[in-house]
Amino acid sequence: MAAALSVVGGCAPKSIKTAAVDGIAPWPSNIAVPEVDHAGYGQFPDYFEIGEVGPWPKILSDQHKRQLEKFADLILPATETAPAPSDVGIAEFFDDWVSAPYPWMTDTRRTVHHGFAWLDAQAELMFKTKWLDLSDAQATEILTMMSESSRESGPLTQPAWMYKNLRELTIGAYYTTPEGEVDLGHVAAQPLTGDYPGPTGEALDHMRDLILSLDLEWEDLPVGPPPYDTSYAFTGDEPK
Repeated sequence: MAAALSVVGGCAPKSIKTAAVDGIAPWPSNIAVPEVDHAGYGQFPDYFEIGEVGPWPKILSDQHKRQLEKFADLILPATETAPAPSDVGIAEFFDDWVSAPYPWMTDTRRTVHHGFAWLDAQAELMFKTKWLDLSDAQATEILTMMSESSRESGPLTQPAWMYKNLRELTIGAYYTTPEGEVDLGHVAAQPLTGDYPGPTGEALDHMRDLILSLDLEWEDLPVGPPPYDTSYAFTGDEPK
């Protein structure tokens, strides 16, 4: 799942530091972040060899997994029709993601290790207990504070970046699970036999309305695929 979500950005800039302010715990700078020593799988991975998770050793502690599950479940709480992220493997997703040797994942690894140390400190400051021991209402109060704060300046800059990064990854990961796709109402491709019947009239009307809303002319749209006569220039390792 990590490979499929590598387009997600939103990581905190490394250069910004949060100053200590009354009522706000300082962003920690002395938390050890595990090093990852793995070459990765290049631009053309063999998915049969990799399997469902990356080939790298997993580094997240059980505590970090529980902390991430609490964070994710508050962002996407369970409903009558959709389970909580913790019930569909969000901790395993994050373990795979932060254990990967790529820059975006390295930024998130740093965010997780520094950020949950900060959440523990902030929880102690506000409620005299750790993040995992907060009630949902208490934890949500801190998350709301993080989500509504500036990512450009102020005492909650780094926590605001943490919230954005982990929220994007949580939502992206959740809605690529079978349960998340069902909740979205996604209909997977269906195999057909015989001639392709083409789109339905309803689908065509929908597309026509979208095209016209973009100030494009429906009748002038190109028909058929463009010519594919431009050779592709590979960069990095060659495909297998």
